[in-house]
Amino acid sequence: MTNIDCYIIAGGSSLDGFDFSALKGATRIGVDGSAFTVDCDVLVSVVRDFTLDNKDALDAFEGEKIIAAPRSRMEEALEGVTYMMMGYGDGFGLEGELRGYESGFAALNLAWQRGYGKIGLLGFDMLDNARWAERFNSVANMVDCVNFVGEDGSAITAFPTRPLSDLNPKPKKKRNETA
Repeated sequence: MTNIDCYIIAGGSSLDGFDFSALKGATRIGVDGSAFTVDCDVLVSVVRDFTLDNKDALDAFEGEKIIAAPRSRMEEALEGVTYMMMGYGDGFGLEGELRGYESGFAALNLAWQRGYGKIGLLGFDMLDNARWAERFNSVANMVDCVNFVGEDGSAITAFPTRPLSDLNPKPKKKRNETA
């Protein structure tokens, strides 16, 4: 899958053991704490407790840090963080606003704003929250997106799915090797 321009990496359990070195040449946007555990270029969060509980990790993160927050939280600004208005409702927010009731949708909104062509979602299982997964339906026709999923699948039905193994295949045995 060398045609992906941007990967958005969430924290789904399907990514346990995933080899992220296979994601070469594309921008990596980390959702919340995934940006700390994977070498990401950008971190996106809409979760107030996340930003308050991870100030030291945010300071240490070397990539771009983007937090979507309501106007009332702008006074809590952390140094080195770009704040954008948190929008509500269906669809994407325009420049300066990220929509999303959860950070993964806000990260997809950012990727759309930045004009990434082909976007890959990783770790977006959302099996415990189908209501949030349905929010992606409102933007299905706006982005060229593929949801790479583990064996348990994903509650997101807005985009085509592919197995994570398409990005991280196990080495194939040579014909003359025995098991």
